[in-house]
Amino acid sequence: MNRAIPLLLRNFKPAPKPVICHGDLWSGNAGVDKQSGEPVIWDPACYWGHNESDLGVMHMFGGEALAD
Repeated sequence: MNRAIPLLLRNFKPAPKPVICHGDLWSGNAGVDKQSGEPVIWDPACYWGHNESDLGVMHMFGGEALAD
């Protein structure tokens, strides 16, 4: 991961540091822990990638649903 992703994204200057991205980020994958009251996001489709890829996916599929 530490070698492959920067190699694939080498045309970006500076090369981004890979981060965990949410492959299926939407309001149905968010909730609140009943014991602590803390927000929780679960996502079985996570992947390592560019730190702005989640923003692109949210823009394509209506990211305003996350604000509900």
